[in-house]
Amino acid sequence: MGAWGSGPFDNDDAGDLLGSLVDAGNWTIAEQSFDAVLSVGEGYLEAPESSAAIAAAAIVAHKFGNLAVDIDPEDAPAIAALRAPSAELIEKARSALARIKKQSELADLWDDAGAKDEWLATLTPIENAL
Repeated sequence: MGAWGSGPFDNDDAGDLLGSLVDAGNWTIAEQSFDAVLSVGEGYLEAPESSAAIAAAAIVAHKFGNLAVDIDPEDAPAIAALRAPSAELIEKARSALARIKKQSELADLWDDAGAKDEWLATLTPIENAL
């Protein structure tokens, strides 16, 4: 995992998601990232999918609940241009975050690093804004 911090955009997978979301100019990429997490069911949820979904949830929370996000200034106009997320997308974001926290490779990696509480603390504002 190419990560340099516990924040929602502090890893390579989140950066890729953000770039794709900006290029698409709509919520399709975010919805696909939530669906990738939720389609795993009780199976093994890989870290890249989790990281991308967390970044997508942060953007949804930013647009829906005014969550302050720290994104590249070059991406800010494209994020600002996104329409308000639908109630269905917001619910998928909530469900994806719950699934990631419950059982995922990403949660295990943060636990193994002795920083799971720090990581969970970065998810709380996202959840509260959703």
